[in-house]
Amino acid sequence: MIAERMWDKVFQFKKEKMWEFFNETDIFAIDLPSGGIGYCCIMGQLGEHISLALYRGEEGLKTYRSIMDNPDVEDHERMIIAMGQICLQCSFENREDTNEMQLPELQAYAKKKGIQLKGEKAYPNLQRYSFLRVPWPVTDAESKDLEEALDAALYLASILKKDKYSVRKMEEIGFKGEDVLTESRIPYLQRTDEGWNNSTICLPERDYSSLYYEPKLPSPYKIQELKEKRAMEQDDLEAGFRILPAWVEEGTPEDPAHYFPLSIFALNRSSELLLPPAMMQGTNHEAFDALLSSFCDILLQVGKPQTIYVDSLRLAVFLEDFCDEVGIEIETEEYLDRLDEAYEEMENDFRDPAGLLEESGLIDELIEMSDEEFMMLPEEIKMLLQNDDVADVLPEEVRRKIRKLFN
Repeated sequence: MIAERMWDKVFQFKKEKMWEFFNETDIFAIDLPSGGIGYCCIMGQLGEHISLALYRGEEGLKTYRSIMDNPDVEDHERMIIAMGQICLQCSFENREDTNEMQLPELQAYAKKKGIQLKGEKAYPNLQRYSFLRVPWPVTDAESKDLEEALDAALYLASILKKDKYSVRKMEEIGFKGEDVLTESRIPYLQRTDEGWNNSTICLPERDYSSLYYEPKLPSPYKIQELKEKRAMEQDDLEAGFRILPAWVEEGTPEDPAHYFPLSIFALNRSSELLLPPAMMQGTNHEAFDALLSSFCDILLQVGKPQTIYVDSLRLAVFLEDFCDEVGIEIETEEYLDRLDEAYEEMENDFRDPAGLLEESGLIDELIEMSDEEFMMLPEEIKMLLQNDDVADVLPEEVRRKIRKLFN
């Protein structure tokens, strides 16, 4: 339950319209009630995504900087970077984009206060963003950190609007605009008994190493078996990290939010045949380790390539030790057109899952399958069968089997 005073500050922040004067690069630091430093930015100058974002600690700051530092990467990498944000946000959305779990509480507050939730960006959302996960309502503890960020932003509004948000006043406080990407100090607001104290704080050095995970190697038995396979030049692969466009309704007690599976999407460079995608089951380090082991299993089935061509530093780092161990070369190429085309076709299938099932003839096969055969289906097919849009085209006996085996 969000405290009423928190909602009061949310609507006060909206009234100030600070996003009309702040850039996303105008970040400032605060002390967090939960401990440590938080880094805040105000988004919305272009009117597309209006929010106050709070990046907690150095890990959160890294995810903010990775967005700012990589404006020109390819779409697939931009998606991973954007969905890698670790932050809390107070954003303002249209009704159809509002988090349904928080909506009753918001509506009850609005009714009590006589607030009309009408028009564009009328609905505030208080949400947590974490790696590859669906935005999720903040907890009570998280809301206290976000409330502190709102308080600090409202304090800035109170002193800046007196000077009509002049550049001189912004610089006096310590904002450097786009220069924050190279500057080492930003404004630092600390709460005192008398109010707020203005100073500046030095930003940590850039270090993105923790954002590019180096997994543990698969079992020695798998490594040895793949190492002994003869590499065939005509079986070179193109591979890339891709986020599957359908979330999995599975979380953890620490983070119950649904997640979007990260996959290693690969095809044979000469035949242009797709390999089964290796998909992450979760978003933690253990899930990354299992992803590499799954990719190794696929190579043991389809054959060992001489070279794997990858389209991102992220995947090159991920595969480096593994490929070195089993004798596969890695080459980085900025554009892998055949891989991109194949992935786009798969994305289109996910957008029309019912049509895909009807055209494939899989429905008739599903009726005949035993429970054991059902459970041996590829993970991407299992995900497809659990899509709400698919239910209308499935026979009731298949729907019963899905409920029995997957719920």
